[in-house]
Amino acid sequence: MSHMDINSLFAIVSIIIYAFLAVRHWGDANAKSSGGRDHALALMAISLHWWINIQATIVDGGYLLSFTNTGGIVAAFVASMVYTASLRHPINSLASPTYAIAALIVLVILINPFPTPQAGLMQGGLLSHVVLSLLGYATLTMAAIHSLALAMQEQRLKARQTSRLLRFLPPLQTMEKLLFQIIWAGEILLTTGILSGVIFLEDIFAQHLVHKTVLSLVAWSIFAALLWGRHVLGWRGNTAVKLTLTGFVVLMLAFFGSKLVMEVILQR
Repeated sequence: MSHMDINSLFAIVSIIIYAFLAVRHWGDANAKSSGGRDHALALMAISLHWWINIQATIVDGGYLLSFTNTGGIVAAFVASMVYTASLRHPINSLASPTYAIAALIVLVILINPFPTPQAGLMQGGLLSHVVLSLLGYATLTMAAIHSLALAMQEQRLKARQTSRLLRFLPPLQTMEKLLFQIIWAGEILLTTGILSGVIFLEDIFAQHLVHKTVLSLVAWSIFAALLWGRHVLGWRGNTAVKLTLTGFVVLMLAFFGSKLVMEVILQR
């Protein structure tokens, strides 16, 4: 079996497992009761996902951080964090959408519908900037997913509706506490990513970087304001959810906006 065939097989297996786990965690309120098998399957899917990312990203002695590959790395980071957190906390509300998105992104990597740019070489400092930035983005992506689950939970509780979702979510206060813990972690990683860019990039406001830098700083400011508002003014509920999702959208534009335009639309 050729190298490409092995990668395709691994991608298909990862997609199937991810899809199974997404449906299982969404449709079964008692999924956490049989966590051993689910954890083993999740670990297998994530491991295969990382293998696919490595094979697609490290080519010709350089790093191919294309639109598709970057999305795959972020999805794998998020899936890894959700898996790690699930070993200690009942967070099926995060697992279902996370694994569903991961399955979709691995499918995109398998099909590879977008033009492939040329691989570029990165020194250690620049590589650390990229990794820290991707970690920050992945963590705040996890916060966005969690905030959606929190919004659904609060809406159902206010309407006094019982649902399968409510039966396997932690209490509302625990969900809020976990959300802000994730945001703190993401903001710290995003801060280090921005600072490493200042150190290792010649000019973070260069023409091809200015929109990414500005949008990243705007997103950083939104999350910083949210954390300040939580600590000083006690912000919670809809305010926390709206600001989390706003910051995430801005950060998504910063990370993927230019890649989408340059690689997919303009095909450069």
